[in-house]
Amino acid sequence: MKELPPTMQNKVNDSLAIIKRKSPERRTLIIGISLCAGILLLLFLVGLETASISARIEGARYIVKSPVDGLVVELPFAEGSRIQNGDALLRFDPSHIREQNSIIRGYLTFFQENRHNSGTLKQKFKPLLGDIFDTLNAERKVLLENETKAQKLYQQGSYAHSRLQLQMRNPANHDEKGLPREDFVAKEKQASLDMKKLEESLQKASLIRATLDKKIRKISADLNSPFGILYRYLEEQHKEVQSLIRNEYLYANTSGKMGKVLVSLGEYVKKDTALYEIMPENSGDWWVYALFDPEDATRFTERELCTVITEDGLEFDARIVSITPKGENTLISLFVQGAPEGIEASDFAKVVKK
Repeated sequence: MKELPPTMQNKVNDSLAIIKRKSPERRTLIIGISLCAGILLLLFLVGLETASISARIEGARYIVKSPVDGLVVELPFAEGSRIQNGDALLRFDPSHIREQNSIIRGYLTFFQENRHNSGTLKQKFKPLLGDIFDTLNAERKVLLENETKAQKLYQQGSYAHSRLQLQMRNPANHDEKGLPREDFVAKEKQASLDMKKLEESLQKASLIRATLDKKIRKISADLNSPFGILYRYLEEQHKEVQSLIRNEYLYANTSGKMGKVLVSLGEYVKKDTALYEIMPENSGDWWVYALFDPEDATRFTERELCTVITEDGLEFDARIVSITPKGENTLISLFVQGAPEGIEASDFAKVVKK
């Protein structure tokens, strides 16, 4: 075989070198494609389980209100704290409680000294009784207006009825037999029925107003009775303050978790002011509020059943009730079906769709 010229031999060698240099790059490309495919498969498998960004479990809450006016001087538990039945949750300033007790005792003494003079009692305790009488008087005003309106309608109906009766007696309105015309007879009959209804309405309005007047008189006369509304109110207030004098603390009547604390140290609260929330254990209704990435949230539908996993590894089912945009995320609310024993409020949980 004839050898190639040197120049041609060099070109062939260069071509072979190029082919040899390209081979490793091709293998790298194949390996890269394989790795990408593996990663995509892994992501697909991971995507089969979609978990929440965060979730919190909440039980039924109830609001604890202040039994008296008081100055808050101690709040031992912060929001989210675990509480046990009997734990002291709040302490009032005892000096203020004693002052309240002194005021109530003064009220009781004044009552005993003036209980035969209802006018004096009414004037003294107007701040306490104002709401009662203001409400009753406002109601009486409405009833009196209704009675006046019914009285006016009755008078108008009576006047119209009398005019019809006069027209019926007029010979010009009689027929050939000398009797009142049928159209006047029909009108008079209808007017009589209307008058009966108007009279019944007036009587009813007058009776309701008179009944309320009687109630107001009874309450006024009741003021100076040791069994009356005023004395019962004062006794009730005295008992409540006395109970706090013996112990200025308010105690938890159930175990669970402290919800929102609605007052602060040094705050003066009025009676019936909301103090804090409590989320009791095994309260019956339990809810889970979970935040999801918006894209992940699209995989969920209402009424779908999901798994909730607590920090301690407790798992239970909850059904989706609502799916709502929440800022940059999506809030999914779930209702726990057949809440397991030992479940408690927690901010450390996750919701999983498998």
